[in-house]
Amino acid sequence: MHTSPSPRLESANLRIAVLVADPTTNRMISRSVRSDSRNRCVGSWSHIVESLAEIEGAKPDVVLIGLDLPGGKALSTTKWLRRILPDALVIAITSRHDQAEISEILGVGAVGCLSASAFAPDAAPGLLSVMGALRPARDSSPETGVSEPSPLLTQREAAVMRLVANGLINKEIADRMKIGTATVCSHLKNIYRKLDANTRTEAVLKCFGAPQHQPC
Repeated sequence: MHTSPSPRLESANLRIAVLVADPTTNRMISRSVRSDSRNRCVGSWSHIVESLAEIEGAKPDVVLIGLDLPGGKALSTTKWLRRILPDALVIAITSRHDQAEISEILGVGAVGCLSASAFAPDAAPGLLSVMGALRPARDSSPETGVSEPSPLLTQREAAVMRLVANGLINKEIADRMKIGTATVCSHLKNIYRKLDANTRTEAVLKCFGAPQHQPC
């Protein structure tokens, strides 16, 4: 069952967990998160075995998960997070920019993807821009929890984007709209083309008028 993003995301203080295998990247992201007083880093881990129980206990609002986790563990861990922490938003972190890999993790429940370089000391902060797009807006539609979409989209495409912005994966969107997953994929392809977007996160940002971040 889908759960809409937690009301805690309305506050300035986000509890963020970092799960990235590469030690250098892990330290860079953790430092970036801790450098903003609006965030609280509840922990950083580089190994799956030692992290899962601790992440569950930390109850983060956001989990930054590296696509570099060995053995395809990023996918299975994202599925686990969706089940155990349904209010948490999972954002993938990548250095390789492999679109097939990114599509896979978005398909199992990650709400977006950021380049690891977005957390470099000389980069504009990417995480807060993404969170601004994913937080439910107070002046938004009560049914969807997000603000008005881009006028470039058809009503059907706008309906898809509202569900994407609320964190639903393709199958959940298909079930909610009573259409096939292939139709959802077709809508998303058209949306990406109209908005000049390459990922779900970038499409949400452009669709609902949030500030731009550094895309995957």
